[in-house]
Amino acid sequence: MPILTRSGRVVIAESIALRAVHLAWGLGDGAWITPPSENADATSLVSEIGRRTASEVTFVVPDAGGDIVLPTGSYSRSASPTNHLFVVTNFEFVDAQSAVIREIAVFVGSTMIPGLPEGRKYFVPSEVQSPGRMLHLENIAPIYRSPAIRENFEIVVTF
Repeated sequence: MPILTRSGRVVIAESIALRAVHLAWGLGDGAWITPPSENADATSLVSEIGRRTASEVTFVVPDAGGDIVLPTGSYSRSASPTNHLFVVTNFEFVDAQSAVIREIAVFVGSTMIPGLPEGRKYFVPSEVQSPGRMLHLENIAPIYRSPAIRENFEIVVTF
């Protein structure tokens, strides 16, 4: 039976790392008392309110003593491509002020409408020309946004 080799998985991670990567966040369904299971067939958030360009996309390796500590394990950055991509997104204080965030997703290949100011990193749905492809989806416990808090997300996607 044919398989996707480890080197093939590295090629996928390398290809993704070369493209535009954004983290989108959304309101989800306000009726959610606890986050529902993610839908593997999802292509968009239930109710996106914005997306930000990833601050860092780099290769990592599992490492029990690594300085990247996530619920999924510990990792260290790798100078060589691996099948693990570390995606960091640092939202700003003013992004989605007063919103309740219940869902996040990593998108690859998003494009924005022409004419937006150079250097913009945060985009609302009306500024997104093409959302790209959803790579990673999480339904999360509610985060009540405050203009006094800068939200940061760190995710490792393994291929």
